[in-house]
Amino acid sequence: MSHSRLPRSVVRLLPLLLFLILFVGAPVRAELTVLASIKPLGLIVEEVVGERGQVDTLLQGSASPHNYAMRVSDMQRLQAADVVVWVGPEMETFLVRSLKRVPAERLIEAQKLPGIGWPENDAAAHGAHEGHFHQRDPHIWLNPHNGARIAEAVAKRLGELDPEGREYYRRNAVELNERLLDLDRELRERMQPLSGLGFAVYHEGYRHFVDRYGLTQLGHVTFGPEQRPGARHLHRLRQSLAQAHCLFLEPYYDTGIAEGLADDLGLQVGQLDPLGLGSSSYPQLLEAVGQSFLDCLAPKR
Repeated sequence: MSHSRLPRSVVRLLPLLLFLILFVGAPVRAELTVLASIKPLGLIVEEVVGERGQVDTLLQGSASPHNYAMRVSDMQRLQAADVVVWVGPEMETFLVRSLKRVPAERLIEAQKLPGIGWPENDAAAHGAHEGHFHQRDPHIWLNPHNGARIAEAVAKRLGELDPEGREYYRRNAVELNERLLDLDRELRERMQPLSGLGFAVYHEGYRHFVDRYGLTQLGHVTFGPEQRPGARHLHRLRQSLAQAHCLFLEPYYDTGIAEGLADDLGLQVGQLDPLGLGSSSYPQLLEAVGQSFLDCLAPKR
């Protein structure tokens, strides 16, 4: 049948009909879902996934990765995710048992990725503290170099699951790496005047940032936020803080003991937010940590 025998209205619809025949029946790409254990990892993953998938974060708000209790809905989210990104058992202890039910090919354990850097003077890597052996500081995202390595690993895994988006994910990871290189140089410059100004932190979780930028941490109130500091440790801490300038607290824990210590010693009090509760991007999280050190330690004029 020729077009001349068809009504003009039908002829005008032929291109649309052809489109529907060719494309409507084609399979629709399933949107990938990536589940990050904690917000800092979620912020890194969001940079890579962009608009080609969904990013969910397991721990919301001020929930602590050190003592979180899994719910049935959390287990369902783990099972439904295409990729699960976590730091490792030293950080998210609560996930160890649950992740045994998740296929290994769907997991990215960030602390085991190639190229992840560790502080040279990581006290947590060298033995006992108040009678307990502790692993290395697992707060690896506080070093932007490590954040870039995590982004690369996520981009590679997503590219395997979504070949059409492989270049998109790779490009996003490369762009984030370039931004982090610039930020790293900026932070090195801004932190340099703080070298030699002693301080203490609430819990031992900042070695990656401290070591990267040459800061002078003299001690910590508690090794882990779920542990109450012993009397002997607090006595030694008081002695080590004789020349300190600042004691940093955290917004999600009961820091009454630390506040009393700062008051007794006449120390400035600062706030550090390693989980980035007030940050909307990974670079912003790192910038905020740096600004917190500046606000408390920089000489006042």
